[in-house]
Amino acid sequence: MPHLAGSCDCGRKIHFPKNATIGTQWKCYTCGKVWTLSEHGEKPLHSKGSKAPPTSPQTVTSNNCFVVTATFGTPYAEEVIKYRHFRDKWLNRSFFGRTFIHMYYYVGPVLAEYIKRNPFWRRVMAVILGNLAKFLPKVD
Repeated sequence: MPHLAGSCDCGRKIHFPKNATIGTQWKCYTCGKVWTLSEHGEKPLHSKGSKAPPTSPQTVTSNNCFVVTATFGTPYAEEVIKYRHFRDKWLNRSFFGRTFIHMYYYVGPVLAEYIKRNPFWRRVMAVILGNLAKFLPKVD
């Protein structure tokens, strides 16, 4: 019996077989998008620009990089992993960093939804966040 994994952007339900492994891909027969099974198995990830699931613990512990993920289209993008690492290893160390994270969790989902729906702002944010990511510390 297939496992309901989520919905495609077009609204069609996506089902993966129970024996599917991480990285297995399926094509939505309604719109043609290709999806990849995520590490948790409950949500499909769009395969465009996606990479293999991260293996280091610090990149898996929390996945709430809303704006960066919306900008780059996948939580496995190199930039998303760098921002997540920066948040987990640097921002969490200080009171001001934790305050910023708390405010970001309040505003981030709204901004991310806006970026997802507006290709112009998605491109603008990709340039800004991509260039800023060059200055972030390397992932261990």
